Amino acid sequence: MNQNDRNCLKFIPKVTKNIFIYVIIFILLILLYNLLLYIASSFPSSMIKKNVQESAEIFLQEGNNFYIYEGVATSAIDNYTNALQVNEAYSIDNQDRVYSYMSARKNYNPNITERVLNDTNGDLLSFSENQIDENGKPIPDDEYKIVEELSEFTKGNVTTSVTYSRYWHGYLAFLRPLLLLFNIFEIRMIIVVFMLALYVYLIYLLKKKIGKNTACIFAYVLLIMGYFTQIYSIQVAPVLIVTMISSILLLIRIEKYDFHQFNLHIFITASIANFVDYLTVPILSAGIPILIFYLYQRKSMDLEKEHLRYIKQIIIQSLVWMAGYGLTWMSKWILYGVLYHSNGILSAFTQIMYRTYGEKDGFDEYIYLFFQFLFLYLSAAIFLYLFGILFFQEQTNQKMKLRKKRKSKKSFQHIIHEEFPLLIIGCMPIAWTVILFNHTMLHGMFTYMGYVILLLVFLLIIQDMISEHAE
Repeated sequence: MNQNDRNCLKFIPKVTKNIFIYVIIFILLILLYNLLLYIASSFPSSMIKKNVQESAEIFLQEGNNFYIYEGVATSAIDNYTNALQVNEAYSIDNQDRVYSYMSARKNYNPNITERVLNDTNGDLLSFSENQIDENGKPIPDDEYKIVEELSEFTKGNVTTSVTYSRYWHGYLAFLRPLLLLFNIFEIRMIIVVFMLALYVYLIYLLKKKIGKNTACIFAYVLLIMGYFTQIYSIQVAPVLIVTMISSILLLIRIEKYDFHQFNLHIFITASIANFVDYLTVPILSAGIPILIFYLYQRKSMDLEKEHLRYIKQIIIQSLVWMAGYGLTWMSKWILYGVLYHSNGILSAFTQIMYRTYGEKDGFDEYIYLFFQFLFLYLSAAIFLYLFGILFFQEQTNQKMKLRKKRKSKKSFQHIIHEEFPLLIIGCMPIAWTVILFNHTMLHGMFTYMGYVILLLVFLLIIQDMISEHAE
């Protein structure tokens, strides 16, 4: 037996062991998700009725879409979905808990519901037989307002229920208990305080573990890309919370993490992100931790010799994230289909096709507005950052002259080796847009946040160039 054969024999049990660990962790996560949802579904909806009604009134005052700051695009809040989430929380039937959280019905009340329809294509619009316009005519489905629907449902005026089984709806595990004590305004305030604490702690750890410049870039980008407005949305906040907690836990233990340990970390992060996500900006839970891990590693790597290895690692980490997110999503379809003999898998795949390149009529306007907004916003963000950096350097010019010149500057090839892995990470939101083009365009008021990753990468590269020139 030659040396290559011996190496193969050693490699096989190692791979088998790693796969076994992933399988066990995945099974435990799925069990945990079901347990959390089961517990959250254990009390009757009558206990949250008062806070749901108050929340419905708040949504009515704000409208289906509203701006926290008038005219500021990144402060737009999608109440359309927020109201749907509260509706689903209120529609849980504690007498049939498993089916209730698995099917994730809206408008369900066992005392008044007359029919339940399955998840179908489109935006899960409400059914117009329950609403009429000022002329007494039925409101067309495409004009139905989810916010108004929640208010009518709490008054007992909506008799048609619809399942929404394609997602895990893991946010219900936290939203329902919170609705026991708080209305939507109070819940938002709790989220804002919690997210502020995560923001401060993340920036502190970035400064401590990676460097002041990196921490400043993260602080700037998160702030300017709507972090403190989008967390006002209970739709977007869950995946942001997962991203922030994952990044913080990574930084706390980053000295002890090797490539394989980080892969497991990103797999778990992806799975939890899918559990709580409403298909908002889950790509953040991939891009930001992977970016942080690379920035820490490159401090000690020999880029001339190891850049290809780190590029390969970033690609593998991205695939591991996709596996964690995708398998968790698929497990919901399979469980629902097996337990309730439904066509959940077919319905889910139909939805995926719709969310990629479905619906073309009137779509050009969405595409134009999304990319116009993205170009203007990224350009403005980069310009403001450069202005700030250059202004700061001008103020400290005398200090800069006192610095000793480095013996040798980085070669152009060395800079390419250092920045190319960053560019690969920066392409993640572009790939996400290509794959889920329809969804990204239609929901641009929050999906733009995925480009936080690209902006971070641009500014990190600019910062590297400025630092190299200054030194």
